[in-house]
Amino acid sequence: MSWMEALNLPKSCLIQKRIPLKKLVEHSTLKQKQLIEQTISSVTLVALIDEETSRIRAYVDAYENYQAFFILEITSKRFPLSSEVYGLLHGMFPNPTILYSIYENRIQLSSALKRINLNNAEQTIVEEVYITPTLTINEEFINYISQINYQRVKVSNLKEYYSKYSQIIQLSQIIEDMNQYPSINVDVELLQKLVEDIKNIQVSIKLNEAENRKEKSLARRMDLHMQIKIDRKRLEALQKQTMEVLCQS
Repeated sequence: MSWMEALNLPKSCLIQKRIPLKKLVEHSTLKQKQLIEQTISSVTLVALIDEETSRIRAYVDAYENYQAFFILEITSKRFPLSSEVYGLLHGMFPNPTILYSIYENRIQLSSALKRINLNNAEQTIVEEVYITPTLTINEEFINYISQINYQRVKVSNLKEYYSKYSQIIQLSQIIEDMNQYPSINVDVELLQKLVEDIKNIQVSIKLNEAENRKEKSLARRMDLHMQIKIDRKRLEALQKQTMEVLCQS
């Protein structure tokens, strides 16, 4: 099963439409055009999800426009693509977009948080871009993606549905950090903070251990030893809390 099949979108959403790169970059700077030409072979619209095709209500207010969102396949000359390229591509489409690139059995996905340009309602501003690490397309990955299976997800509008896709992408970093595929029902912000805190403490422990090995002052070595001991206890507590969050989902 492919990752798109795991989404189980209605057939009415599925499209195969090549987007000419010349049209894509016609309003870009010379540097942006060169970056696209050097890294992208083609861009294909593979799904258009709107109220008509999905029967999920649109969401529009003064700041956000979720009348439709696109899923686009990027055939790249380099894999994985850089954050600069993903940011540039998201900025080229006024609609919310999900981008993905595949090389052999590896995949990378990206989403972006956008808002309407208050000076020009037809334009959007990309506020934040989310990118997965390169993930192996295997049974675990397909099960992970199946959490946003169209038939299983309960949402009230297209903003909520797009957010489910974006949440899958944001949480994917946990796969590398914790060697575990998380549920989309977890508290994303809490989990990301816990993982970041764990990384910071692990770095602190390594630095203090290295300094302790070189330190000649007995008093300083005792201080470092005590700090390492405190940090290890904090690390153990954070790891336990993280696993509790994962298990509660």
